[in-house]
Amino acid sequence: MDSGERLAAELGVRVVATRLPGLLVAATDGRTIYYDERLTLREKRCAITHELVHIEAGHRECQPPAVERKVRVLAAHRLVSWEAVWEHAPWANSIDELAEDVMVTKSVLSDWIASLPAETRMALQRRFECSN
Repeated sequence: MDSGERLAAELGVRVVATRLPGLLVAATDGRTIYYDERLTLREKRCAITHELVHIEAGHRECQPPAVERKVRVLAAHRLVSWEAVWEHAPWANSIDELAEDVMVTKSVLSDWIASLPAETRMALQRRFECSN
């Protein structure tokens, strides 16, 4: 599973692992993505993709909450495949496990699920609950 670094390189974006302050997991200045070196591969993949969405939108600094929510949803749709979720849902014992199975964080999977149409969310919930 690609961490997102290959796409960043194709777009001419540098990716740098460093120790970030506080709870910050990643940031960008529009040319470089900085991610916390303590991230797991799964977290790193999500963080880099999230920052790439910011760069593509022309963001170079912190964004208001409404913009950040849109970026989270766009990143989630790049990272999460319907097919993978549908395939793994019956076997996952929790949302955490399902997120791990599809190689995203729980927050990314939650953003993706929340963005689905209500009928689709219900179908996914039924599939998840049928086996748990």
